[in-house]
Amino acid sequence: MKKMRLQTRCILAGCFLSLFLFSCKDSTPTEKLNLSVKDSSNKSLKDAGTLANIVKPIESSCPDSCSTTFEQRFRSVSEVNKRLNKKPSCFVIKTNRDTVIKCKQGTLLSIPANAFVNASDQNRIVGEVKIMVKEFYKISDMMIQGLTTTSNNRLLETGGMINIKVTSKENNDSCILKTGKTITIALANSDTTSFDRMQLFNGVHDSTHLNWAPRGGIAGFAQSWRFGRTNSVANIAPLNVGLVFQDEKMKVKPAVINTNAENFQTEIKLPLRDLLQDIGMMTKKANAYIDTIGNLQCYKIGSTLQQITFHQIYGPTSIQDVKVNLAVDVNLNYTSTLNHEYYQKLFKMRKANPDSLVTVTVTLNPTAKLTGYEKIKTHYKDVLTLKQFKRNQRIRELLVQAYENKLKKLRLKDEENLINAETKAGTNLQSAQNYLLLSTPNIGWINCDRFYDAPAKVDYLVKLNEPASLLIVFNSIKAIMSSDRNGLFQGVPLNEKITIVGLKTVNGQLMMAYHQTTVTDQPFEKLSFVPVTIKEYKSRLENLNRL
Repeated sequence: MKKMRLQTRCILAGCFLSLFLFSCKDSTPTEKLNLSVKDSSNKSLKDAGTLANIVKPIESSCPDSCSTTFEQRFRSVSEVNKRLNKKPSCFVIKTNRDTVIKCKQGTLLSIPANAFVNASDQNRIVGEVKIMVKEFYKISDMMIQGLTTTSNNRLLETGGMINIKVTSKENNDSCILKTGKTITIALANSDTTSFDRMQLFNGVHDSTHLNWAPRGGIAGFAQSWRFGRTNSVANIAPLNVGLVFQDEKMKVKPAVINTNAENFQTEIKLPLRDLLQDIGMMTKKANAYIDTIGNLQCYKIGSTLQQITFHQIYGPTSIQDVKVNLAVDVNLNYTSTLNHEYYQKLFKMRKANPDSLVTVTVTLNPTAKLTGYEKIKTHYKDVLTLKQFKRNQRIRELLVQAYENKLKKLRLKDEENLINAETKAGTNLQSAQNYLLLSTPNIGWINCDRFYDAPAKVDYLVKLNEPASLLIVFNSIKAIMSSDRNGLFQGVPLNEKITIVGLKTVNGQLMMAYHQTTVTDQPFEKLSFVPVTIKEYKSRLENLNRL
């Protein structure tokens, strides 16, 4: 009896084994974590490499066509992208030390000691933490991850994105930064990419996608940095002095320092009709300002905009150790000597234009009447009050100070450790690209961007016959926009060259549309989907990196 039971079990086991061996279904890949210890005190600091080594699927006894069919069948576009998602760099660091880590694509993170607390109860984390960082510098990687570059529907030009996750090694609890602590991030940046107006954005999930919220104030500005560079102030935009005026109207009468009458004469142009109405000595009122050297700059004479300069006429004015400009009105004297009867006959014969400009010599009356600077603002863009100038001065001082503090975190001991850790004695780091330097009080999704403003924008419609995922990539800037469910892109810069990318799945097959065009105010109606393999899909996205 026992022998018969044993035979029965063997037969059943053989059946199950046969069914398993002849099944055409692949087993689900599994992930195996391989964590490497890294901190700035260890001079053997090396890149931790890939977090997850994907175990290959179990070999199937099906023919080749069976595995090909499986590869092409997907329930959604997100399932395709999930297979191609980047794997993060992973590090284990001691929390009681200042640490600098270098990720796979060159991103540097400078982490202060005792920076992390438990996300749930705000208790300090003691011991070690695991840090996982994903880097996104290529358009193709961003699109596979489902990232776009918009902030509240305003287009952004990106300098790079990263995602930072921190967990306690002891219990795997999520960690956040302690209040008052910041991580300094150095994003690898091309030498040709300007850092002007670049700032830090934090990713915030809304109902449909990841929205980028700007970090306000000076702390959010990005700066440029390179290993060993000492001339840091040169990387901060110079102070825009502009035309600085006293906040309130001055009472001090400008002093004339040049009494040479010949220097008070110049030539201006007046309409012929004005000169024919005048007889003998006449006066034209001129709007002007006295600059910080003492020159008189006339910018409007009568009703005509003209720029003339009387050199070294008045003494420059200083207020609180800052030289300021003075808004004034002056009078210009001239004599009309035209033959009225002669020109009247020409007008009747239509052989003269009364709006023609005639050059005349004028003499300045050096008495200047002080006025307010408000009218000057309509003609010059860089008009500042003394208060505004001092505010800008202070902002730049704070920028320089903040920038120096950022550099200090990545110099000296930390920089030396990084260079010594390189297998080629620091050659790779010293010859590396410039970095965009940021400080963040929050971990998670982080983006270094600037707003891309265009003079004309349109709501651009790509017509869809059935639901699909639509993105547009800009050829001239590193930027991606997504549409709504109807194929409408809001606030797209007019006349920009773009590439439209459409994705959908039909009966398990990945379908892709790929069109290069120019943004107009007319809908795009030529969207055409074709079936693609994963390899073809990835290759077409990588082509976008070379636009």
